[in-house]
Amino acid sequence: MGGEEAIGAAAAHHGIRAVVAEGATQRTAEDKSGWLPSGFAGRIQRGLDQLTYGLTDVLTPARQPISLHAAIAKASGTPFLLIAAGRKSDETKAANYFRSAASDRVWVWAAPSANHTGALETNPLQWERQVITFLNRTLNTS
Repeated sequence: MGGEEAIGAAAAHHGIRAVVAEGATQRTAEDKSGWLPSGFAGRIQRGLDQLTYGLTDVLTPARQPISLHAAIAKASGTPFLLIAAGRKSDETKAANYFRSAASDRVWVWAAPSANHTGALETNPLQWERQVITFLNRTLNTS
């Protein structure tokens, strides 16, 4: 959830200069709907998600957050590195969908052999290289 919150914060606080988020897949039904497959299975899942998120909205006083896709689009100027679990195809699908919100500012790295939020543990040297390269490139540091 931390990565998803960082993405949302970048939309609200334009002083955030870069975001690295690992495992961000869905904050809202809209997020998930953007990368689900079409056809019967996709329609069933979209319906279940609408029901689940709709009930949550009715049963809690919290406002629904901005979708991750919309947050990335709104965070103009902020670059994002989205790290996806290579073993979880849904994470790569989600990251690529979020990249479509601002392809010039969003980089995706699918960490080989990693499960959800396991890229650093599974690929420590690659993780460090990806993150440091991204931060150096986007923050103009050396």
